[in-house]
Amino acid sequence: MSILIDTSILPSRTSVPHVPLWAVPRTRLGNRLDAGTTGPLTVISAPAGAGKTIGVASWARNLHPSVGVIWVRLRKGSTDGLPLDQISAELDKLGEVVVVCDDFPAEPSASLVQDLEVLFSRADRQLSIVLICSAPPVVPLHRQVGPAHLTTINFDDLAMDQDEIRLVLDQHGVTASEATIRAVLEHTAGWAAGVSLAATALAQLSRSTPWAVECADRKAARWHTDSESGRPATFFSSMPEPDTAPLDHWRGAVTAYDGMYVVPLTSRETDVLRLLAQLCSNEEIAADLVLSLNTVKTHMRSLFQKLSVSRRADAVRRGRALGLC
Repeated sequence: MSILIDTSILPSRTSVPHVPLWAVPRTRLGNRLDAGTTGPLTVISAPAGAGKTIGVASWARNLHPSVGVIWVRLRKGSTDGLPLDQISAELDKLGEVVVVCDDFPAEPSASLVQDLEVLFSRADRQLSIVLICSAPPVVPLHRQVGPAHLTTINFDDLAMDQDEIRLVLDQHGVTASEATIRAVLEHTAGWAAGVSLAATALAQLSRSTPWAVECADRKAARWHTDSESGRPATFFSSMPEPDTAPLDHWRGAVTAYDGMYVVPLTSRETDVLRLLAQLCSNEEIAADLVLSLNTVKTHMRSLFQKLSVSRRADAVRRGRALGLC
């Protein structure tokens, strides 16, 4: 049984969010959620496009019918708390319950935190709370439940593996070799939105000419056996012209493929990334670019989110893979 309590669009609807037909099974995420919801709190934090909401909705739809799911979609920027009266009414009807708070803010309002405390205090219920957020909440939630009872799921847990990428490509009608699947994984780091864009680009290529994907496969295999080769996507941009008449829209798809995985960096963010690649500290970056230390940190947070990374080394590695530094 499930109910959707939507605090941005009323009235309430009686199901978890719709799972699109193209969504693929996320077995690893499901296993983490199964383990996490045996405790009181699970926090899922990852940038946009990581597949958080669809992944959790798919998992929730496959729970045992005896487990109730209460899905609360929060309004962006709202200072409202949770609809406790509606949630309490459902809790009174159900036994084991999972409450999912979608779009949970990184800086929740005081009323929202207080309402979570009320839910945590319901020790008489088999209640587990799942928070879906784009950035880790700044409030110390572990104090409410204890560190041992808090499960965190981050981008690494949501990143697609080769089997999931293969399923996405299959759903787009693309039959690719293992080498191409590995190259897509290398290029996107498993970012769900990036994998979808890659599948769309490869589907466009295969519709233009089957030769395109076959050539991409050969280039991918060569890249994976050549330690001196460049970034993972070079096998697309370096493909030779086919013997047949060139197709303008096919060449355009190849050119566009390489830049579709990240939101474009600003010129200043690119400067920061370039200096990161030179192993500069924040202070050195600030001095070189004549910026305040806080401004450097702001640029760094933004480019980390755009590149779907959480560490400096990963930002440089992904930036080099994309030819940004």
